[in-house]
Amino acid sequence: MKIFFQNLLKILLKMALLILITILICFIISSFKHYNFNNTLMFTGLGYMLIGVLSSIGSASSIGNFKYIQSRSSKDSSSFEDTKEDFRLKDSSLNFMAFMSISGFIIIMLSYTITI
Repeated sequence: MKIFFQNLLKILLKMALLILITILICFIISSFKHYNFNNTLMFTGLGYMLIGVLSSIGSASSIGNFKYIQSRSSKDSSSFEDTKEDFRLKDSSLNFMAFMSISGFIIIMLSYTITI
């Protein structure tokens, strides 16, 4: 249970750092280009969510591709190892999608609450 909370804290710290850097970059862009800061944050949050979803779709389509499966069968590893690696790739892709989607959602919610 202790390892779970340590990993959760690491993920939350990474997310907070990503959000703070994003807010800083959006503030700099909106001040130099004279854009609305809230709109810049909102579109950046939507971009983060889109990146997460496209990453998950790309991972799913590469695993289901026949040429990908055929090229994997030519390796020296067993089919069990290949399947295990495919599940690990799918799991990491879904973790990345969740991370980016939650970060994007938080940024969008901040764009509605921050008024500059």
